[in-house]
Amino acid sequence: MTSKYIYIRLFADLNYFVPVKLKNRNIRLIVFGRPSIKDVIESIGVPHTEFEMVTLNGQPTETNKNVKENDQLVVYPHFFQLSIDQLEIDDLPANQGFKFVLDVHLGKLAAMLRLLGFDSEYNNMLEDDEIIDIACNENRIILSRDLGIFKNSRVKQGYFPRSQDPKIQLKEVVDRYGLNYHIKPFSRCIKCNGELYEIDKESVKSEILENTNLYYKEFYSCSICRKTYWKGSHYQQMLEFVQNYSLN
Repeated sequence: MTSKYIYIRLFADLNYFVPVKLKNRNIRLIVFGRPSIKDVIESIGVPHTEFEMVTLNGQPTETNKNVKENDQLVVYPHFFQLSIDQLEIDDLPANQGFKFVLDVHLGKLAAMLRLLGFDSEYNNMLEDDEIIDIACNENRIILSRDLGIFKNSRVKQGYFPRSQDPKIQLKEVVDRYGLNYHIKPFSRCIKCNGELYEIDKESVKSEILENTNLYYKEFYSCSICRKTYWKGSHYQQMLEFVQNYSLN
């Protein structure tokens, strides 16, 4: 089988996926046969969901092209630095465009995304194939710290959180997808992802403690699991947490 040398340069945090000795430098790579640009990039550990643009010998290119001897590839991450001052905030789309499905290791991240109002499917019993099926059938973005899931060609949208800290993971996802302008806090059930709706206080009077009934007026119920919510003692902490990712 014929071998050839090509050169790859990764930009920004795409360097996360390669060993230290290969970071921020031109990588000389030997390849065999006629692999595609996409296959070559993934062969060094960078999932196809993590890059947005590739140039081939200085020109933007499709990643299904085959590489040739001495080709030079430059790989760029997703671009989310939009000039938001050119947009009217009221004209921005609602957050229903951002739907996620998370793997078994990201339960805390799922809860925090739900707190911010984002449709986030999570079940700690889901296998990788089931996660991919959900993503494809429901047009969801996969969030996972399992690189293997992103090697599947069926996966079109996904992100690999770099940190293992859930709060830092949330900041990564908010920044990656520009979610700041789409936050709708306390609109989803943290437990099951169902939508919340306001209910009459009298309808839950018999289910709540006397002090809760005495001091709180607004109550909400989950449309799926029927869990009841109210703005209790933890509400202010939750509100401050949400405001860290809001426009203010």
